[in-house]
Amino acid sequence: MLFIRKISTHLFESDFEKLIIKKAAILFVILTTLTLIIFNSRFYILTGLAVGGLFSLLRLGSLSNVLSGMLFLNNTRKITSKSIVSFIISQLMAAVLLICSALLNIWLFVGITTGILLVPTTIFINAITESFGITHNNFE
Repeated sequence: MLFIRKISTHLFESDFEKLIIKKAAILFVILTTLTLIIFNSRFYILTGLAVGGLFSLLRLGSLSNVLSGMLFLNNTRKITSKSIVSFIISQLMAAVLLICSALLNIWLFVGITTGILLVPTTIFINAITESFGITHNNFE
């Protein structure tokens, strides 16, 4: 619980993270609407989308802490090794979550996979719109 509180306090620090969270929420609403219209297994997909989206936001906060620890603080071996261990644990948790969801239900797996890819997709879409000059968020 302390881990989640530590991440959530650092999650809303930078303007870039706030922008990504807002755009991920918009993408979440769009995907939820499409799920309600198209699919029959709505409960599993929406549950997976919510769990995967929350996990993706926690990973964003964790990676933000890792990168700030490696880049902006005194770059000691202790900070670097903690950052690498944190990153590896994050990857292992994602793998375990995906494997467990695949064993439970295929539609839950689809929802969790989509939720986990919510933040990277949002960052990708933001990068594309910035590069074509469609948006001007000043995060180039």
